[in-house]
Amino acid sequence: VLYLGDVYVNGYVGFLQEGHLREWISALDKLKKLKVKTVVPGHGPISTFAGVTAYRNYLADFIATAKAYFDKHKKNEGYRLPEKYDHLGARFFLEGNFARAFELWKEKKL
Repeated sequence: VLYLGDVYVNGYVGFLQEGHLREWISALDKLKKLKVKTVVPGHGPISTFAGVTAYRNYLADFIATAKAYFDKHKKNEGYRLPEKYDHLGARFFLEGNFARAFELWKEKKL
């Protein structure tokens, strides 16, 4: 059993506003080496490592699509998640997460 706390949330958009997004993905990638059957997220239902992988892929997509949006529009408003993430709840974090990504983009850290 692996307890991940807020490094992994299962089933919705997590709070990313104080994180270093690329390092977050790197940390999740390192966890792949562990042989665990059950993963306990910081929020959401108990999962398997497939859920962690899905969350990691969501973070990578968020970074890529946010960066592409900033490169094109140069502004911190109007972004929408790709449709494939419509099932994720807790959208109230998205605006703040996007603002954090914009800060990192301006610092050339996204």
